Amino acid sequence: ALGMLRQLIHWQTAEGFWEEGTHHGPSMKYSNLALAPLGWLYRLTGDEGIAAAGRRLAEFMVRYHFPDGATIGCFDGRQSASPGFFAP
Repeated sequence: ALGMLRQLIHWQTAEGFWEEGTHHGPSMKYSNLALAPLGWLYRLTGDEGIAAAGRRLAEFMVRYHFPDGATIGCFDGRQSASPGFFAP
């Protein structure tokens, strides 16, 4: 997982999210699912590259929320704008 994540970090956009295929993205729900593993892997490894990627993602997510904390949903319309939590 650590080796794969180090490769994926190079694909993070300047805005802080990862594009999700030809429709691009991002999905706030999927970004939410990615944030915790970034934090845990940083905590377990101390890898500053992982910490920086997590901060960029968190900053992106904060920047694109309404003041009441509701997400704006997905930029490409695949996911609803509901503030409900999405998890496996």
